[in-house]
Amino acid sequence: MMMNLKNNYFSTALSTMCLFAALLLGVTTSCKNDHDDDPNFGKYIVTNSPKTVGATYAELSGEFYPDRVPAYLNTHGYEMRPGIELSLSENFAKDQSMATYINEMENSHLVATAYGLLPATQYYYRMFVEVGEMRYYADKQSFTTLSVELPCTVGDVTEIDFDSAEVPVKFTQQPPTSAMEFISYGVACSTDKDIFAKTQSMVDANGESVKGIQFVSVPFSFQDMTAHVGNLQSNTTYYYCAYISVGNAYACQFGPVKSFATGNRDGLMTVDEVNPKFVWAEVTGTSKIAASKPGLRYVLMYERMIENWPLRDKVDMTLSGDKLSALLQNLYPNTPYKCWIVAMQGDKTVAESEVKEFSTRNPADDIKLGDATDVTSTTATLSCVLEGEGYAAEQWCTINYGEDKNNLLFSASAFKKQDGDKMVVTLEKLKPNTTYYYRGSAICILKEGWGEWYKSEIKSFTTLP
Repeated sequence: MMMNLKNNYFSTALSTMCLFAALLLGVTTSCKNDHDDDPNFGKYIVTNSPKTVGATYAELSGEFYPDRVPAYLNTHGYEMRPGIELSLSENFAKDQSMATYINEMENSHLVATAYGLLPATQYYYRMFVEVGEMRYYADKQSFTTLSVELPCTVGDVTEIDFDSAEVPVKFTQQPPTSAMEFISYGVACSTDKDIFAKTQSMVDANGESVKGIQFVSVPFSFQDMTAHVGNLQSNTTYYYCAYISVGNAYACQFGPVKSFATGNRDGLMTVDEVNPKFVWAEVTGTSKIAASKPGLRYVLMYERMIENWPLRDKVDMTLSGDKLSALLQNLYPNTPYKCWIVAMQGDKTVAESEVKEFSTRNPADDIKLGDATDVTSTTATLSCVLEGEGYAAEQWCTINYGEDKNNLLFSASAFKKQDGDKMVVTLEKLKPNTTYYYRGSAICILKEGWGEWYKSEIKSFTTLP
């Protein structure tokens, strides 16, 4: 694949996969090695020895003399484009080679820097000049990138939590340094053991995680060091090893692989009790991680248990010792809910409790309707007590009554007695020897500016003959 360059640098890392992909996407170009046919070969295009070779890069150079190009190569006015080809194969096999143009020169001198190479690997390269559809090559040169030694080893994990682990790191030698390459070393961790099967591999860098690997770098020191590996999943087996990476494309070398399993965070928090009222509920819980992880934020999540109801809400919980408490407000009466506790560290969820289900109370259940007393052939005394907190300010309730259970036509107001909470009313002008049905109705104040009527169960009495 032919790619234009600026500032005389390769614009794509020449790893094995990059070389392979470059040619798959490239164009077919007819080539000519002109040792036999061109008597001027080696005069107008020359491959120089490498200028500088590192572990993952190489500065390559050559010479191009346009004024020495034979006249027959300039036919039809084709532009002469010099370039360089790099390969893992001595015979420049198509699936292991990559070529690029070099558009800028200093006098006749060509320079290009190849990045993203594998350490301790032999590469071949050659300069070329392309005229139309023909490409003419100079002699090839080769170089071997520098090897990279692991400067450290890892020990057995010393502290394991459900979301983190402490890994001892010991340096056995001074790590390498390079002005041209970014070098990192420390602990590599993954849930995939096979990812470390190759002791040396090329992976693309992407922040802290690289294709399933978490890299935790540590500064060099001949003192014992510890790497903190965080952001782990609970109850999971992890594999880890020492690593050194060189270059922007992370040419990684891995050491012997060890493993550990994180703890189980289930049961670390519990919802102990829910005390529901009409439109609010008191919730208490316990955190077993409060002492080991200070500074956590505890949130009580809750939502209505109604089908196709996606809304959920949360409220911060108060921690005292290992006890948690919160007040859920603005709930709906007589409604099923579920709630659970979440421990947060910043935006990260550290642990969650089990889900607890509860229902807010039905205000109708707190209208306690008494049996009829002092029943005569034409009168009866009825009583009612309003017990719930939403009825605290109520001084009266309505008694609905009638001969038809499904149509209580008559009503009377029962007022609170001065000597107690019972509300009493005496019904008069009743029919003798007649069965009457009755129920109590009252306004429950659910919250400021919001009240609703609720009705008790239906009861009955029969007047005397």
